[in-house]
Amino acid sequence: MILFVALVLIYFFGLAEQKKALQAKIYVPPVVVSTPAPTEEPPVTVFPASKEDTTSRTYAVTKLHDTTFLSYSVTYPSSWELRLSESEYHRTLSLWKDDAYEIRIYQAGFGGGMCRDTSFTQIESGIGSLRKFKTDSKYSDREDVTSFTFCHKDNSRMQNEYTDYKEPTAVGSISYTVPKNFDPNIINEMDEIIKTLKAI
Repeated sequence: MILFVALVLIYFFGLAEQKKALQAKIYVPPVVVSTPAPTEEPPVTVFPASKEDTTSRTYAVTKLHDTTFLSYSVTYPSSWELRLSESEYHRTLSLWKDDAYEIRIYQAGFGGGMCRDTSFTQIESGIGSLRKFKTDSKYSDREDVTSFTFCHKDNSRMQNEYTDYKEPTAVGSISYTVPKNFDPNIINEMDEIIKTLKAI
């Protein structure tokens, strides 16, 4: 029995020594986990729609820090809801009807490009000539909506009829997001809202 206990002790002692030897030979660097600082989305200020009030509302925004976009105002029916999200470096003004039709004006520091599409709707607004284009569905991550985007006449240089419009506009990137089977009357109402844009 003593021999058996001695063998068990020697066995466990040997395993412990082997484990120490292995740990001494293998270096495992510490794992460093960096947690990015949380980025807070700016709060959204909502100006609710009113079915009872039939007057128009006007909302004005000031010039956004470090951008070339103009300050502007927009007038819209009180049956539309205005949602505003802004921080020091970007702003999104969205007008919503029935949570299905959205006009979005987005301002931030970003580049742009020329609009060369020949299929458009021309709209004259308080900020100048705009062209509304139906956006190719490959640029949308949703199949249940149709999108439109706007280009603005660039009067800063001589160009031809199809290359003198650029995106974004003077007040930011303007777009519509509407149901796939949209109501053309609501699209006309949206176009009328865009016509009220004014540089201030």
